Amino acid sequence: MEKDTMLQNRYKIIEYIGCGGMAEVYKAIDLLLEREVAVKILHPQFASDEKFIARFHREAQSAARLSYNSIVSVFDVGKENDVYFIVMEYVHGETLQKLIAREAPLEPMRALNIARVIAKALARAHKRGIVHCDIKPHNILMDENSLPKVSDFGIARAVSSSAVTLEGGIMGSVHYLSPEQAQGGHVTYSSDIYSLGVVLFEMLTGKVPFEGETPVAVALHHVQTPAPVLRDFVSNIPPQLESVVLKTLAKQPTDRYRNADDLVNDLDNIETVLEGYEGSDAFADTVLLDIVDVDKTPWQRRIDKIKELWQKRFFKIASVVVLLMFSFLGGHLLFGSFLGGAEVKVPNIVGKEISQAQKMLSTKRLAYDTREESDDKVPPGFVINQFPEAGSIVKEKREITIIVSKGPALVTVPSLVGTNIDQARATLQKAQLKVGRVEEQDTKEKPPGTVLSQNPAPPAQIGEHSPVDLVVVYSGVKTIPMPELRGMQDEEAKNTIAMFKLKLNEVINQYTSSNTGGTVVDQTPSSGQEIKEGGKVTITVTRPLSEQEKHGIVEFIVPTGKKGQDIKVVVTDTRGRRTVYESSNDPGARIRQTVDGVGTVRVQFYSNNQLLEEKLL
Repeated sequence: MEKDTMLQNRYKIIEYIGCGGMAEVYKAIDLLLEREVAVKILHPQFASDEKFIARFHREAQSAARLSYNSIVSVFDVGKENDVYFIVMEYVHGETLQKLIAREAPLEPMRALNIARVIAKALARAHKRGIVHCDIKPHNILMDENSLPKVSDFGIARAVSSSAVTLEGGIMGSVHYLSPEQAQGGHVTYSSDIYSLGVVLFEMLTGKVPFEGETPVAVALHHVQTPAPVLRDFVSNIPPQLESVVLKTLAKQPTDRYRNADDLVNDLDNIETVLEGYEGSDAFADTVLLDIVDVDKTPWQRRIDKIKELWQKRFFKIASVVVLLMFSFLGGHLLFGSFLGGAEVKVPNIVGKEISQAQKMLSTKRLAYDTREESDDKVPPGFVINQFPEAGSIVKEKREITIIVSKGPALVTVPSLVGTNIDQARATLQKAQLKVGRVEEQDTKEKPPGTVLSQNPAPPAQIGEHSPVDLVVVYSGVKTIPMPELRGMQDEEAKNTIAMFKLKLNEVINQYTSSNTGGTVVDQTPSSGQEIKEGGKVTITVTRPLSEQEKHGIVEFIVPTGKKGQDIKVVVTDTRGRRTVYESSNDPGARIRQTVDGVGTVRVQFYSNNQLLEEKLL
């Protein structure tokens, strides 16, 4: 597509960015809102598939409802002649793919933080019923602050639903496919978690877990070959982080994390462990030895590492060895075995009540150490997490760490009486609380909006994110939660806006290939957001392409013949037939006329009531 090309008389193409398996990407300017956007032009093989186009519009509209700081926003979906395109947020930065190629292996803490942001984005999308289907470094954009933003939500699902074949559209993504995708099976939220595990593996090692000479060979590795050990690639990987990666790469979806929130929780839990690991002498020694003598083989570097550690800690190691020898000897004398005890499989106790969890471990002849953590989602007394994880093979009497919820973290309710409602809202947000019900009371003793009372009152302690109800001085303007308009027909939405004593600010048309239209797909303010009576509301409504307004300039040269010819320009569209120009002109005169129309716009040129030329706008 050439520079300065206009799409829907709104999006002006500025420059070419790149090409992917689904679309060509261009930087453009949204002339209506005066902002930079990214425009993805679908490849022709997709544009010619009617079933795909219908699915694509559904998925893109679902993705457009996602609003999250680490998800690239979808602004618009449209068509210009036979060209289908998506308008998305333009992110200044680079892809995670380029970052990995330049800097991998990344430091464990940096890789963990990037993975955590992506996992939070997945959690947000999954709660809205949206599966990405193509998580890979190419679809992760690193913004100017080096924070990741996930792109192509919903759109990748439309593509994969239309062409999931190893010889088709997923060729470039095969290294990040889940086993069930590689086998053509049902794609679930767990499939996204597996793909994120591959991305995390690649960030930590600089390599994908599975390679092959063909895409089919790589896919078979995903299905059949156990995930490789990270420490075979990079020696300074903390075991806790390695455990997380291996769990995301489990072959069976049921063996992976139940959801992205669980993955986020594990990444949060090991962050402090990781900080301690990176701060230890052993970690420093490992990192130091890994960057020294880079020309040596890994085996030579490993021997050098052992020599240096032995020289630095001879007496400490010797004392430990002696202690271990006596310990093993004592075990041998007492139990007749240097190894002692049978191997058992650690049961899954996450989500169990603590007494039930302890009983399950005791049945397996395992010891346990119980620790408590605050959690606003898991009821008190239930297990949040366990180490080692379920399915691990350990010796009998091994101690299992149980993390038990003690309920939401308690915070002290701040004093709000006497402050303004806006100040109260900010104070509660800072205290990890939120505004509950707001009642208004008419009084002239305090300024409008002043908080008169609150429930609960300080110094009460309540769980994080709990509501605090307020009574405030009547402000003269009623505030209400914005009603949900999405899914309504436009007339129903307009009536609802009027019923709630709000005003319609603007109706934005979003044209689709469907013959039906009039459905509200977006709104500002969003549902649940507080808005004052009389506030303005903007809605985005789908319209059939047949109703799309067109604008253009047509030219006509008066033919040779008599002077003073009666020239008419007649326009026919879905609104009817009308004359837009009528005048007397001499031969050779150039007629330039601006024409507007809806749907199929036909422009006819007449001279002395004889049709001479016809054009389509």
